[in-house]
Amino acid sequence: MKKKKYLVLGYFGYKNNQIDGQTIKTREVYELLCEKKDSKNVSYFDTQILQTSRLAIFNLLYQLVQADTIIYLPGQNNLKSFFPIVSFISEFLKKNIIYCVVGGWLVDFLKENKSIAEKLNICSAILVETDYLKTNLATQFNLNNVYLFPNFRRQSFKPDFDKALSNTFNLVFMARIMEEKGINYIFNFADYILETDLQNSSRIHFYGQINEKDLKVFLEKVQRYPFVEYKGVVEPSNVYSTLTNYDLLLLPTYYEGEGFPGTIIDAYISGVPVLASRWKQIPEFIDVGQTGFLFDLNNQREFNDIIIELLKHKDTLVEMKKQAFIKSMNYSADSAWKILEPFCA
Repeated sequence: MKKKKYLVLGYFGYKNNQIDGQTIKTREVYELLCEKKDSKNVSYFDTQILQTSRLAIFNLLYQLVQADTIIYLPGQNNLKSFFPIVSFISEFLKKNIIYCVVGGWLVDFLKENKSIAEKLNICSAILVETDYLKTNLATQFNLNNVYLFPNFRRQSFKPDFDKALSNTFNLVFMARIMEEKGINYIFNFADYILETDLQNSSRIHFYGQINEKDLKVFLEKVQRYPFVEYKGVVEPSNVYSTLTNYDLLLLPTYYEGEGFPGTIIDAYISGVPVLASRWKQIPEFIDVGQTGFLFDLNNQREFNDIIIELLKHKDTLVEMKKQAFIKSMNYSADSAWKILEPFCA
């Protein structure tokens, strides 16, 4: 019997080693398929190639024709311009499409692109990261093929909870470095540290690729504070061993495309609680007082107060670190495969 062939179609970012939520999830889905199916029957196409090679479209079309199941992880531009082609090929040649949604932008996108919404019923499954998307895609667009598929990670890391907390309160930001990710909240807190003379008991480290438009201002601000440092980009294989050295991950984001930020999962796996903004669907993923805390955007004082309270009572972090790691098990590769497998049969 002929074995089925699978094609993972999305933005892998291999050409320039782009590391962000889109590329990491796309790579994770591909690797998961390779693990669970015969890797010889799993291929991928990196849509980044289309930016520099027009001829690559012919390779893509060939792969689409060859595949039995297409696992599709598009960004907004790709969904708008290329999904009509993918859906046509699928309908004409009886292909199976699984649409894995990255981020939280799909509802707003479909309001402006209703013709795309009508075509999405051709997918055997639309796999979304949040309950909000699942509910609203069903109620607003009558899509009855939507299933919850939380962000996930393939890993076997386990934090060392017996390691004593250091005297320094170690804060970390690990995501794409851009204004919309709320980095100014962190710099405003750094100002507060200077004013209250807490710089000897605190340090703040940033990790991540820096958006070009924010590069100059960000690096200038880092230089203002002796306890703030930019540590560069961490390779995916070193994320957990790096994050586990910190006490609290900061994510004061107001990024419009935010869904289920992978950095929250990375923190949980590393045994690190999270302080994040009450923005879009982020509150779905944080158990306040157990795995982290939430603050209201435009409330810098609340952001500061939560950190200071933890700095004063660091003993509470020990139990929170354990709870964060326990929470991470909800986002394992095995949990993800239980959802994905039926659509790949």
